[in-house]
Amino acid sequence: MNKNWEVSYFKPDEPGVFPIQDGIRLAAECPGSDKECGVVLFDKEGRHTKIPFSKEGRQGTLFGIQIKGDGVLTCRYQYYIGENKKTDSYAERITGLEKWGAGKNRERVAWGGFLREKWKYAIAGGLAGVANGFFGGGGGSVFVPLLTGYCKLDQRR
Repeated sequence: MNKNWEVSYFKPDEPGVFPIQDGIRLAAECPGSDKECGVVLFDKEGRHTKIPFSKEGRQGTLFGIQIKGDGVLTCRYQYYIGENKKTDSYAERITGLEKWGAGKNRERVAWGGFLREKWKYAIAGGLAGVANGFFGGGGGSVFVPLLTGYCKLDQRR
């Protein structure tokens, strides 16, 4: 994990995920805020960095944190309150539950993620509408290979 990240705090008006230049702004509700709460970032190898929220970024039960630096947008994340972890319901992307079932440890875990190249998804949505207009319901058989091959979008399996 990159320890050279720049962490700062802001007072949010609403919960959510807000992309910024070279980073991300996260705003989350932390009820029962007598316990420590914050965000845990996970890299592709599963290493994690725990970053607590600060009173500096608190507004009521909302906390805001801004993280900038190399590799931030490639991480997955979860919020924590005390020992409990939770998936962000405002995440731009949810990963970890791609396969049915709980796995070896009988625990299902989901992480939030960030969409780095939103233009691909916007164009894909528009082209899907055009393909279905020309081919009817069979447009997906033409369109899915195009998106997975050319645009490098993930295909849900």
